[in-house]
Amino acid sequence: MIEWSKLTDPEIDALDRNLPVILPVGLIEAHGAHLESGFDSYSADWFARRLCAEAGAILLPVIPYGFADTNWEYASTLGVKAETLGMIIGDLCILLARHGFKKIIVLSGHGGNGIGATLGFQRAFEVFPDLQPAHWCYFLTGGVPMSHADEKETSLAIAIGGVVHMDRAEDFVLKKPWHEVYSRKSIAPKAGGMNGKATLATREMGEDILNRILPVLVDKLKAIIKE
Repeated sequence: MIEWSKLTDPEIDALDRNLPVILPVGLIEAHGAHLESGFDSYSADWFARRLCAEAGAILLPVIPYGFADTNWEYASTLGVKAETLGMIIGDLCILLARHGFKKIIVLSGHGGNGIGATLGFQRAFEVFPDLQPAHWCYFLTGGVPMSHADEKETSLAIAIGGVVHMDRAEDFVLKKPWHEVYSRKSIAPKAGGMNGKATLATREMGEDILNRILPVLVDKLKAIIKE
């Protein structure tokens, strides 16, 4: 696997510029009482590593602090504003492009990071209009939507080695209003950021989800490499 942070300057300079660079981005975020707060970051890094290993792309270090959107008020959530994330992603895209790497995939473990990615791409386009960036939220792009710490995300965490406390799992289905909200805690103060039926999570469900997501992402990545 080509891991940027473990290579020397001459080794990086010798890399094929046609190879995509994958930047995993997560979020430290409330996931109830049963799932680790860092799972969005852990899972983004996990999928990025698998993709790079299987398709030959270049792996960048994970950014753990993504866009802290509606779960920002829960105790374990640590992140940044969308504009801040956009500045970071934009700066990295500009430097990567200066070095000749213009195929850049932001692989996210948190859906809200797409806002920051879009802001960053637009900023980088002003300097490199021929940049080829994309934002993939691994579960949405992979075709398996899931909610915060629900049975799907919890099952996936079990399957890939995340920190899960099934003895603490509870079910809570959030009734979302028709409009956007600024704070999820304001409408569900005791939910701990979760939404779903975590008690139904199983390793088998997680392995099925994994086997559905990973081939889709690998095929997309291999097609990009061939371009």
